[in-house]
Formats: sequence, C-alpha cells, structure tokens
Amino acid sequence: MAGEGYKKFTQETLEVSEINDYLASQVVAVFDSATDRSNYFNTGGAFSVTEGMITFLKDINQLQVYYETGWTAFGAQGAQGAQGPQGDTGSQGPQGAQGATGSTGPQGSQGPQGPQGPQGATGGTGPQGPQGAQGSVGPQGPQGSQGPTGVQGAVGPQGDTGAQGAQGAQGAVGSQGPQGDTGPQGDTGPQGATGAQGPQGPQGDTGPQGATGPQGATGAQGAQGAQGPQGPQGDVGAGVAVGGTAGQLLSKVDGTNYNTTWIDAPATNPITNSGFAAIITMDVGV
Repeated sequence: MAGEGYKKFTQETLEVSEINDYLASQVVAVFDSATDRSNYFNTGGAFSVTEGMITFLKDINQLQVYYETGWTAFGAQGAQGAQGPQGDTGSQGPQGAQGATGSTGPQGSQGPQGPQGPQGATGGTGPQGPQGAQGSVGPQGPQGSQGPTGVQGAVGPQGDTGAQGAQGAQGAVGSQGPQGDTGPQGDTGPQGATGAQGPQGPQGDTGPQGATGPQGATGAQGAQGAQGPQGPQGDVGAGVAVGGTAGQLLSKVDGTNYNTTWIDAPATNPITNSGFAAIITMDVGV
C-alpha cells in the first residue's frame, strides 16, 4: 500500500490511491460470505487485501481482521454458557405465501403387494354385454369309448341305385352252332361316318412325259449378284514397236498384225487447194 497506517483527512482533494488504500483500510467492509469477499478482492475488486483490514461476514455474523496468515476472527471464542430456561411460545405468525411447486421427483420403486382384502358382497347382475367374436376351434379331444349297441331301428326306405360296377372279364367263346337259314335282306342302313384314313400306298410308276407347255412370260430382272473375284492377269500384248525418236510416226510394214515401224514425218504439209488437210489413216493391225 502506498500510504500504510492511519491517515487523518483534512480539507483537501483526495487522490484515487488514498481512497483505495486509506479509506478502504479504515472502514469495515461488509460481505455476504467469505466467498463473496474472496471474489471481490482477488478477481473483480478495485483494490487488493492489506494487513489490518477488517471485514464483517453476514452469514456467520463475525468480524474478521487480515494478518499475514489470512483472515482471523476478533478474540477467541468463549465457552458456551449454560442453556437458559425455555421461553414462552410466541404467537404464531401469519402463514407465508405458498412457494412455487417444485419439479416432480423421480418415480419411486413399486412397493410390495399388500395382502388380499376380504371378498366383498356380490353386486347385482349387470346388463348382458354384446356377444364376443367366436374363438378359434380348439384341438379335437380324444375319441371316447364305444357305447353299447342300440336296438335295431325300423327298415329305412330303399336308397337310390348305386353306380354301375366295372364290367366283368369276357367269358370263353362257346362252340359254333349250325348255320341258320339266310334271312331276308334288310333295308339299307344310313351311311356310317367316314373311317380313318388308311396308310399311304406304295408310289406308282412314273407316267410318260407330257408335252412341252408354251413358254412363259419373261420374269422380272433379278437383283444384281455380288461382284466375282478378279481373274488372273492375261498375257502381255504385242503393243507398240519399241524405239522411235521425237517427231516420228508409226507406220505399217505389211499386212501382218502388229508389224509396224517408226518413220520420219513428211517434209511438206499435204494441204489441198480446198484448204483442208489430207487425212492420213494408218492401220496398226487388227
């Protein structure tokens, strides 16, 4: 502290340090509890605790002074006196306002079931309720023992004719009797149903060839067939005679095929009086 000890204030302007040190040390600070005091001095207070500072704690109604070892109560606590006689009961004060309803506590475990009470008197029969749905058929019980045979009853009416039984096996063929006289021819009976087709007979001989019929009309042209494979390359032809120079013409030697030779072009231009050039034909062989 800047100014430790006691200070007598005169008519003067007080500094902040004097208010925080001297005034705070020379007054008794009141707190709700020790926790409230600790929070004020150590975290959010405007000044720190100093030795000789006095505080009052409201929760325990006690004055405490601060020494080097911490906060200590004023004087040692005296021995507790003897309990005095009980005073008269005071008048009952007015009932306080009802507090807010607390939250519902957790449900306790179920207690043991109490003993069954005595059966009450039977009440009057109530109205019959609606018929319930039919329950499922229970399993068949065991067959009871056969009872004694009863007296024979009167003969009942004749029942319907039963279904025809299966045909018995054919008996053995008896010996043939004598042939009887031929009887008169009976009337022609109705034609019977067509019988099933018989098996196919053997194939007959081939008949003679018939006459050639007239030629039919020409059919439409069919689609073009796929192109066939390329044929092998033919032999090399005779071609044009080898040799010759620039400006020479190819001329036949004789009538033999491909017998040609190179000759020089004519020296003069064969122009006729009509102004048309003569046409030179050369047979190079056929």
